[in-house]
Amino acid sequence: MTTIGIIGIAGKYGQWLKPRLEALGYNVIGSDLNSELGNQTVVESSDVVIFSVPPRVTCEVIRSVIDFSRADQLWIDITSLKTKPVEAMLCSKANVIGLHPMCAPTGQNWKGQTVVACVERCDHRWEDWIIELLLKFKANVKFTTPIIHDKTMALVQVLPHFGQLVTASTIREMDASLEDTLEFTSPFYRIAYSLMGRILAQNPDLYFDIQTLNPYTPMVLRTFAYQVRRLREIIEMSDQKRFLAEFADNRTHFGVKVVGEAFNLFDVLNQTLANWSPEYTLVLKSSKDRPGLLADCLRILADAGINLTTIRSEQEKTPGHCKFVIGLDRKNDLPEVQEVVSRICEKIATVSV
Repeated sequence: MTTIGIIGIAGKYGQWLKPRLEALGYNVIGSDLNSELGNQTVVESSDVVIFSVPPRVTCEVIRSVIDFSRADQLWIDITSLKTKPVEAMLCSKANVIGLHPMCAPTGQNWKGQTVVACVERCDHRWEDWIIELLLKFKANVKFTTPIIHDKTMALVQVLPHFGQLVTASTIREMDASLEDTLEFTSPFYRIAYSLMGRILAQNPDLYFDIQTLNPYTPMVLRTFAYQVRRLREIIEMSDQKRFLAEFADNRTHFGVKVVGEAFNLFDVLNQTLANWSPEYTLVLKSSKDRPGLLADCLRILADAGINLTTIRSEQEKTPGHCKFVIGLDRKNDLPEVQEVVSRICEKIATVSV
């Protein structure tokens, strides 16, 4: 049996990976701060070593176990930067692959998510193995080099995060009430605010590392600051000609395909969020998941003449438990909806509104 060792197993991604790898039949061991096993033992006992530690200490941790590597092993890091961690792993005897999952460890798998892979030094056995594993996790795999990855992340991560943090700071400096402000917004603008909220809900150390450890950050932020000054000057001077030219140049650079896809995506998101408005949704929960449970609930709604606008499942931490969020074509406080809620609660599942 293949043994996979996770250094940083107590972290969010370590905790996410462990049960999913075990479900595929792998023996999973790990180390972390104050854990029973040490990093050396994990490396010496594993066929695959995954480094899942904060970016600022990744290279240090890798270098600390270099002497215990073997040529028949595979080493993987899953941090948000690739050049330096991959360089550090290449000092070992092991096969080396850098991975960057472009998502938080929250879903059941990587379905619909991109995982960037830098296959640097790898025999066919381990290259086939990682491809098979990523396919089992349903990831969209993008193969590239560490340098191209880091340059791209300066635009994909550093720049958007920086813009959102500056916007959040501006709102704070203006002493604006978010609750009051959101009362004026449509679902479209809530998407923009949700991007800021998503960042602020997470570990600030991670975002500090993303901003400060990427070697291409200074160049991108200098360009950003220059463009802010230019656009501010155009707006303060009410220079419509320059504004329209700037707008047209940007649209041309993005291209018809990207602009069209972006417009359509936000149109879908806008309508979806409108359909998920709390007063138009039901939340169904059951501690006894089974085939046909959702169909039974939907049949009761159909018999009452209530149409669905959206439906989604959400992950429950407890095995065997399930949760569905259902959008309705009418408000959930209406008598006919409350009657349906009573019937579902009585026979099938717990319902909240």
